[in-house]
Amino acid sequence: MGLQYESDRLGINVRIFCILFFLIFLAINLYYAYTGVVMPYYTTFNGILLIIYLAIVYKLINIKDI
Repeated sequence: MGLQYESDRLGINVRIFCILFFLIFLAINLYYAYTGVVMPYYTTFNGILLIIYLAIVYKLINIKDI
């Protein structure tokens, strides 16, 4: 995420977390491409993962003391 953070540690944590979730989404989408999962399962599972990702990033950004 292209943002500036109050501390360098927080910025590193958010960047690593974003890269981790990007790789998770990439792996899941490659798996779906090879197996041919039906659209409702694909949408539901990726939606849940996206909500978890956004909730954790929101909590990370609001941390004041690392």
